[in-house]
Amino acid sequence: MKRRKNSRESLKLNSMTQSNRLVIDTHGLIWHLGQSDRLPDRARKRLRDIDEGEAVGLVPVIVLAEAAYIFEKKRTKVSLTEVLEEIDSGDNYRILSFDREQLEKMVELKDVPEMHDRIIAAVADIEGAQVITKDEEMRKAESIETIWN
Repeated sequence: MKRRKNSRESLKLNSMTQSNRLVIDTHGLIWHLGQSDRLPDRARKRLRDIDEGEAVGLVPVIVLAEAAYIFEKKRTKVSLTEVLEEIDSGDNYRILSFDREQLEKMVELKDVPEMHDRIIAAVADIEGAQVITKDEEMRKAESIETIWN
């Protein structure tokens, strides 16, 4: 069942500060939901903040597409169905579709070399959010603020 943001949820998201808006990249999402030991403490703490309602987790649809590819290769303990059920079960995660604003922003972000990562960075820029990411190239980018270790 597809969840829709109601006006209360939109107000909650709009009132969050940058430190409480977190875009989640693929490894962070999968490792958090799969309770992997590979997740660094700093990233784990911020993801727990989402679970506890202290932050909002923004999940670009490209992250779910990348996750689906990983699940297809069976390189993880969780499935796409489990990830979607977890996201749908709480009020603290939002799936964000790819839109024109993100497309226009991603072409500006030249310091993020990979196209999929540029989409994630564009979401962070538009939403005024930090990115939880393992990706070293994204962590080097000056255009976004990242969290990992």
